[in-house]
Amino acid sequence: QIENSDNTSSHIDNTALFLHYRPNYAGKSQEPEVYPRPDGTVYVCGQGDNHPLPDQPAHVEHSSDSCHILVDIASKVSDRLASAKLIKESACYLPCSKDNIPLIGKVPGVDNLFIGTGHYCWGILQAPATGQALAHYIASDNMPDILVDFDPARLL
Repeated sequence: QIENSDNTSSHIDNTALFLHYRPNYAGKSQEPEVYPRPDGTVYVCGQGDNHPLPDQPAHVEHSSDSCHILVDIASKVSDRLASAKLIKESACYLPCSKDNIPLIGKVPGVDNLFIGTGHYCWGILQAPATGQALAHYIASDNMPDILVDFDPARLL
């Protein structure tokens, strides 16, 4: 999370950015996402790695180097963010399934348990539709046709 140097949201456009950034033509491309927030901070994410998911959330570790790379990229794509300062470093895991298709529906073998997960980085956009479809499913006990391909039972 970074903050504009004068800490005013009026100077940061509220448009989210989904970038395909290559620092040089020989380097590995990066795909950071930039989310301005109403309080004047900007959330920047996207430095993936392949570390296994720990058993406990408290054991999630972040890479300070990766966070600084994201700040550097943000400063190159936005003059307004060039003078921003890093105020918080963190890490998270993106939910994805073995077949890279979201899991939406009843969990087989467990009464009254439904899930809506595995959207990878698109959960921020797909959550409202997922929630609406799940609410319909739960209330009616009838799987909407739109959820058939996302049924968690497919992976059993």
